[in-house]
Amino acid sequence: MSAPATAGNVYTPKVILLTGGAGFIGANVLIHLAQTYPDYRLICLDKLDVCSSVNNFSPIKNNPQFTFVQGDICSADLVRHLIQMYDVDTIMHFASQTHVDNSFGNSIHFTESNVKGTHTLLESVKSCGSQIKRFIHVSTDEVYGEQDADSNRSREHETPLNPTNPYAATKAAAEFIVKSYRSSFNLPTIITRGNNVYGPRQYPEKLIPKFTNILSRGGSCPLHGNGKNRRSFLHVEDVARAFDIILHRGITGEIYNIGSEEEFENIDVLNRLIKIFRKKYPACLNPSLPDSHYVTFVRDRAFNDFRYHIDSSSLYKLGWQRKENSLDVGLEKTVEWYMQNPTHWPNIEGALAAHPYLLPDIKGIAASSAVAPIAEQLILQASASPPAVVSPPASGSKALKWLIFGHKGWIGGQVLDALKTSRPQDEILLASARADDEVGVEQELLTLRPDRVVSLIGRTHGPGFTTIDYLEQKGKLRENVRDNLYAPVCLMYLAQKHGIHYTYLGTGCVFTYDAEHPLGGEPKNGFNEASLPNFFGSGYSTVKGFTDRLFHLMGNQSLNVRIRMPITADDGPRNFVTKITNYKKICSISNSMTVLPDLLPIMLEMAARKEVGTVNLCNPNPISHSQILQKYKEIVDPNFKWEEFSIEEQNKILAAERSNNCLSTARLQQFAPNVLPIDKAVEKVLHEMAARRKAGAGKQ
Repeated sequence: MSAPATAGNVYTPKVILLTGGAGFIGANVLIHLAQTYPDYRLICLDKLDVCSSVNNFSPIKNNPQFTFVQGDICSADLVRHLIQMYDVDTIMHFASQTHVDNSFGNSIHFTESNVKGTHTLLESVKSCGSQIKRFIHVSTDEVYGEQDADSNRSREHETPLNPTNPYAATKAAAEFIVKSYRSSFNLPTIITRGNNVYGPRQYPEKLIPKFTNILSRGGSCPLHGNGKNRRSFLHVEDVARAFDIILHRGITGEIYNIGSEEEFENIDVLNRLIKIFRKKYPACLNPSLPDSHYVTFVRDRAFNDFRYHIDSSSLYKLGWQRKENSLDVGLEKTVEWYMQNPTHWPNIEGALAAHPYLLPDIKGIAASSAVAPIAEQLILQASASPPAVVSPPASGSKALKWLIFGHKGWIGGQVLDALKTSRPQDEILLASARADDEVGVEQELLTLRPDRVVSLIGRTHGPGFTTIDYLEQKGKLRENVRDNLYAPVCLMYLAQKHGIHYTYLGTGCVFTYDAEHPLGGEPKNGFNEASLPNFFGSGYSTVKGFTDRLFHLMGNQSLNVRIRMPITADDGPRNFVTKITNYKKICSISNSMTVLPDLLPIMLEMAARKEVGTVNLCNPNPISHSQILQKYKEIVDPNFKWEEFSIEEQNKILAAERSNNCLSTARLQQFAPNVLPIDKAVEKVLHEMAARRKAGAGKQ
């Protein structure tokens, strides 16, 4: 442990505002400072995102010198209020979105947090005059960009910044803003750039805690690419000591690399973890299986830097010394901590995925301009005495209990996966009562007391049929009405009776092109949420049309979701892409369609926020069968061929006509402005399909 700094030219802070202090590195630095410098006042500001937790600073939660404030660094009023209220003289800025995989899926979110958040902090500091004596901005070695095997180590003032992924680009942008405030306003800034960090309390989205948690369950670990990418790793306690040194002895205006001299390939780190589990926790791994069983090679990131190797000599000159020099010893300690604290991070299944998925930017009630001032007002009207917690109004992000009907079906599985990934903090309950059993359903609602009910039930096919032609057989009307009308309406009635928000996954196959909504018309003029069903060419669409109208008339506490021709990256028979690639001939007509991996998380977010009424859950713009097959040919199977025939010829071989239409997505796009248009969404899932097939072929 570092000795307290007391004399000479050493800087001694009095009150430190540490942003992101409920995150991994920030929390460990907080604990180190609190235990090493008991006279320092420590203020932690964190909005408690998925990767942060109040559990992280539990060792000091009762420390009278420590205060936690829940809030967002993007709120300038809140930041200025805290600086003035607590007479802050030092800021250590750890708050950041950091996971590279997530940045490929939603880079705007990273810009909002990493760039705007940093800029907001700097403006707040500037507005407080000379009150702040030291501002430490925590950046990353990834701003240097990729290095090849023979490159020299990156040096702070000699190596140009060349970020190669959206996360690193936002961190580089933030650095330039920090530098500009140093030059323009003489702010006392210091920048740090660190290697990969590991140790206790890290959210399991990063390599070491992810693999540790997977191995503890006896699972196989997803390794990106060939696993040969090199990384340097520092134990978090050494990093906390580095920030101690920089805080007290660092020179304002300087940049300090925080890195390790050793490099390890990712596959080497995984093999070391497997070895630790074999030795220390043999019950977790099957002794009859080889180590290779616990390694699964998956597709690489969109771009994965080969290595980062930095020079930390400037930090060593300040007096920094590493104590955890052995990766094997550090890994053993880390694994031991996770094995002893299995509930520290609940609901981590989404983080353990090979490529974690981040929800697109969502606009909803909680983010509206009408509500935002209320949140700020609540904060600024806080008592003049230092509060332990300042919390914004509750929003749709709180933990919820979901009761799912229809979870055994294909779409049911897709929804469960989306729920685990996009809302990992929530509890999922699988309904056991049949949806048309009023007594059984009500008993389940009273016993389980869910916050949300979701119905994925419906009847489209059956034995011997993969399409709605199943329902055109004699004697199938009862099944059709029971599963597509009575059961979902029964659930709606009972959910509303007990004041529970209800989401029903219905269909948009209740419309057909007409004079007001012609084939080839503007997508914005497609059938909207208030449009009356006008297609009765099949028993399925007729019954579903009446169900749709009942929700419109009676579902004042319900969300009626219309989907069409669902698409995913799997090869299952329900996937619309798989269907049309297996048809002998296709009738190519432009239609609205639903790419489930893109839109199901949005549906769940709408349900979480208690959106009601009807929503057309389709990707914007229509697309034809032939356009999809052309993309399939270009991306998945260059040898694929298909034939087309007319709608008249198609109707001759079908038991019932098919619905063709374009749905307006205005409401969906108002809620989720960044939802992908159908052509881009289809390309995305086809690339995923191609990658899965390639990976599957490689295992044969």
